[in-house]
Amino acid sequence: MPWDDLSKPQQTFIKSYFTTGKGLAKLGKKRNLKENKDLIEGYRAYLSAEQAALSALRGLEGSPEHTFFHDEYLNAKRMSEANGTFVIGAGDFQNIARRALRQGITNARKGKEGGEKAELADGFYRQIQSAVSEDQPRLKELETKVEGLAQLDTENVLQVPDTAFAQAHADLSSQKHNAIRHAIEDKNLSLEDAKQAMETALKEFMATRKTLMEKVDAALKDTAALETLAEAMRKAPEFRQTMQECQTIADDLIDWEVDKADAFGKTLRDIGTKAEKSRRYDLELATLTKWKTQAEKARTDAAQAFDTEAQKHRTKINTLTSGLTGLSTKVPAAQKQQLADLIAMAELVLNEGKNIGALAPLAGLLDKADTLLVELSHAEVINQKSATLITQISEVIGKPGGTDKLPAAEIQPTRYDELKTRFNELHESWQEQSPDTAHTAFDALAKQVEAFKTATDDMRVWRDDTLVKYKAVEKKVNALAKAIFDYGKEDHGTVATMLRKAFGVTGDKYEGALRDTLTEAHGMIVGEDPTLQNYAEIKLTDVETKADAWLNATARLRAAEKAGTAPDPADMGVVAELLTDQQAAVDAREEKERKIKDFEARTKQTASNLKKLKGSDQITEQTREEYEAIEKLNESALSQAKGGNLEAAEEIRSRVQHRITRAMGNPPKPVDNFDKLAGIGKSWASAVNRLSQDLATLARTAGDAVDEDSGFDGDKASKAKSGLTAIEKVATAFDATAFDAAASVLGDPDTAGDEKARKKAREDALRLVRLYRGYMKGNALVKHAAMNPFKVNGIAVPMNAILNYIELEVLRGV
Repeated sequence: MPWDDLSKPQQTFIKSYFTTGKGLAKLGKKRNLKENKDLIEGYRAYLSAEQAALSALRGLEGSPEHTFFHDEYLNAKRMSEANGTFVIGAGDFQNIARRALRQGITNARKGKEGGEKAELADGFYRQIQSAVSEDQPRLKELETKVEGLAQLDTENVLQVPDTAFAQAHADLSSQKHNAIRHAIEDKNLSLEDAKQAMETALKEFMATRKTLMEKVDAALKDTAALETLAEAMRKAPEFRQTMQECQTIADDLIDWEVDKADAFGKTLRDIGTKAEKSRRYDLELATLTKWKTQAEKARTDAAQAFDTEAQKHRTKINTLTSGLTGLSTKVPAAQKQQLADLIAMAELVLNEGKNIGALAPLAGLLDKADTLLVELSHAEVINQKSATLITQISEVIGKPGGTDKLPAAEIQPTRYDELKTRFNELHESWQEQSPDTAHTAFDALAKQVEAFKTATDDMRVWRDDTLVKYKAVEKKVNALAKAIFDYGKEDHGTVATMLRKAFGVTGDKYEGALRDTLTEAHGMIVGEDPTLQNYAEIKLTDVETKADAWLNATARLRAAEKAGTAPDPADMGVVAELLTDQQAAVDAREEKERKIKDFEARTKQTASNLKKLKGSDQITEQTREEYEAIEKLNESALSQAKGGNLEAAEEIRSRVQHRITRAMGNPPKPVDNFDKLAGIGKSWASAVNRLSQDLATLARTAGDAVDEDSGFDGDKASKAKSGLTAIEKVATAFDATAFDAAASVLGDPDTAGDEKARKKAREDALRLVRLYRGYMKGNALVKHAAMNPFKVNGIAVPMNAILNYIELEVLRGV
């Protein structure tokens, strides 16, 4: 947008706020023109009415109505200052003040006695207001005369403050208004005591007002007194300009951590406060000038001390910069950038202010840069060593970034993946490290990979040998089935048959404990833990020994039967042990199968019951949804049971039964605003997103105007852009997920019976409302953005509206 297309308030918005930090300061036309005189008077009335509105708003602080009236005030201010319609704005402020005052009185009328107090207060308020109206003409007359004598130039007209008399009069009326309001609100005061307090406030007002107005009347008749006031006003613009310059000095002293910087700052604030209160800018200007001389000397001394110390570091930086330029072109750019970054950091310290304390860590930073420069000077040699290590590592775990699986991955896949991940990460970042650091990291990894290769090679040899033994033992275990049962025409003999029948052995394959031990040993053999090798060998040996004993005993029984000799009782005992082992395994399997079948039947019955419950027309939709969720949980329990995990299945089933009981006995009661409370998180996030977009639009629009204005030099443009950036970042103070936790509790019907949890969520939500509302009210950047003249309207309105909405729904729902 071209600068000339902007309205005057828009131009002032940029020039005054982003470059000098002041409000409207220039009219841009000659003061003696009638339209400008009208504008001046309108602006003064606007400022006076604004103070009246703010005073009335203070009477509503802490009440629900305060937010409403405060938003209305901000909107009126934004529209007036954006469009220059100060006369209309003054009327708006007066209207707000009247209604806010009435609301304050209404709020105070709580209970019979409170109402009576408020009725008393009305009379006292009216007497004070009548006196204020009576005094205004003389105060205005004095102000006009002083301003006429001051004869300030056009650009400083709107910077002229009220006279000390006018300000004292306004402060007095506000103070006594508050005293009367406190008498109304103090519950410890009886009606008679409240009346006495109001009468005292009125008497004090009248007495002080009389003295004050006598001084005003005397000043109106005393030419010398008028000239003194006018002289003070003439100095107001110069004083305020000097205050700005002094504030810059004070800020530098603080930023540079100069000794007694805090004392300088306090003295400056005291001078400003005294001048604004007394309006004797002429007297305080001398004090301010003296302060400026002393502070400038302190700043100059600090700058000289900084420059002396910084020069040593500048010499080192120049040497490093020259060394960086002279490095070989074969040194990777990423490695050179490390040195460039260190140099840039050092230069930033030297160029950002004059804080000599910030130079303390600079020596260490530059030493680090010097060491890095030495490393980079021989980077080609070190990088070649790193490349060799990369090749060695790749031969074992594959090239960096690749997904190929080399033989070592079959033996220890977890360790393989771990080393491969570390290799990939190091390879991606090694050029961002110093050459020596990167080489050290690759060397350490290469040693680990070599140890990994040695370990997996040894494991492979052991695994292959042990699997041969495993298969032999497995063959013997499989043969136990033949030792127990008769197959085809072959018979173990009558003794074996007798024993099997005596022990009630059933089945057609060996299912005993040796089978489980053999499976466990196999897992150790093909597993990744080499420390289990010895345990696997022991288990194989134990299984083989036991299987041989059982097979040999059955063989001897068969031989004795064929030879017609009596069977050895010891062999019969061994076979009895085998048969007992087999039947115990069969019994355990059948019992588990029976439990699973029983669990399936119970689960199917539950599913049938849930279907009937869900189909009832006597339940709420929320209860129906709960039954559907229980159905899915019931299906999960059945799945666990079919997989053999009965313990987990029973645990899930107990949860199913509990939820069914709760749903049948205490169905969730519908609450009107559950859905609204569940959505407060999303609503808040939407408002935060809207604020971020609006602030970005404002910054972009105002920034374009700055860029296209030839009147902005580089320094002013930079300050303007800094101000715009600060406004744009305001949105980062608002967490878009702030209300999500509260919404998840308050919006969940299942928490309806959990009073403790809901009350905590309620307090959390209301605390956040107060926090963000306070930030909106107290942050100067938020207020200024809300009053911008670039037609980016309603910046603060959505945020205030959503906070009000959240507060209302939370209070209504809990």
